[in-house]
Amino acid sequence: MNDLSVVGLDLRAGSSVHVDDEPKYVWKAKGYAGDETLVCWHCYDGVDAPAGTRVPLLCRGGRKYGKVRTHFAHPSGQASHGGHRPKTLWHANAKQTIKRWAKNQPGVTEARTEYWTADGRRRSDVEALLTDGTHLVVEVQQQPLTDEDWTHRHHDYVAAGLVDVWLRHARLGVPGIARSEPQCHWLLSPELDTVGTPLTRPHSFDGDWWNRPDHRFRAPHHPPCPGDMTETRWAALTDFTIGPTGFALPITVLVELRNHASEAARLAETRRRLLTAASGNTGPGRVPPKPAEPIHSVAARRLPEPTEPDWHEVHRIDALPPDADPALRRYRCQICNWVTPEALTEGLHNFTEYP
Repeated sequence: MNDLSVVGLDLRAGSSVHVDDEPKYVWKAKGYAGDETLVCWHCYDGVDAPAGTRVPLLCRGGRKYGKVRTHFAHPSGQASHGGHRPKTLWHANAKQTIKRWAKNQPGVTEARTEYWTADGRRRSDVEALLTDGTHLVVEVQQQPLTDEDWTHRHHDYVAAGLVDVWLRHARLGVPGIARSEPQCHWLLSPELDTVGTPLTRPHSFDGDWWNRPDHRFRAPHHPPCPGDMTETRWAALTDFTIGPTGFALPITVLVELRNHASEAARLAETRRRLLTAASGNTGPGRVPPKPAEPIHSVAARRLPEPTEPDWHEVHRIDALPPDADPALRRYRCQICNWVTPEALTEGLHNFTEYP
């Protein structure tokens, strides 16, 4: 058994704990050599042992220049037969890792594991409360779910006014039904230190693409559209941040997407200029360019675009935080990941609604 991955349970606090949560002397006082209020969370929870089994833990390792990091361990002879399963250990440690990471995020006032929704229908792996009142719940998924089961869980969280974020084990991948849903398409590495983001490959340059307002989709973009071919971009968990809509992309990925979008916009503008110049020649073989397609009414209300447009785009979204402006519930910027009422009226973004 790999004791380096064992998660503890503090019986006094009634919550799961990680070895890095407190100094080593605290755990020694609570563990096998102390008052035995620090027990193995897996054994107590009924994993590979009868539910309620109390196995006091040792706190080992952590010596200066030592090769083994500080960790919880079962006393000799008190571990379950064959040890705890690696998949179980990964899931438990993933919850602790995400909780500790969330606690250190600006704007997060509280983070905890095993959070029940108010109606008692769902228990999330991690819950984070933001200063603006937003409740985020994080699901760490290591086993496949049917589309029906996942849809029910997702809709229950939305109905409870929660923003649900899904992190799946890298070996699972992201199912098609969740790929285009906001915050439901992240991957978590086996080592728990990197998060995978699906980036869509550019759409084809078909028809009169240069006249359409969706130039961003002719370049790598995020989130994926239904049916898109994707590739996973991995970045350190510490590069991600939490916002009112969930996880926000790392700055490096945002800059890359903006550069790709700007290049696609430049190509479209070049194409339009060439066709406009060609339409002035009435010689044989010259065909005037097609008129631009109508722009959606929301986009039409924005102010004129600046000389160097930011080329932000949005996808349709079914739910935003409960305190969001109702007029914005169908729009979300995929570059800066958030929209304010001022942005809609001042023309700070390019909005496109998709049917």
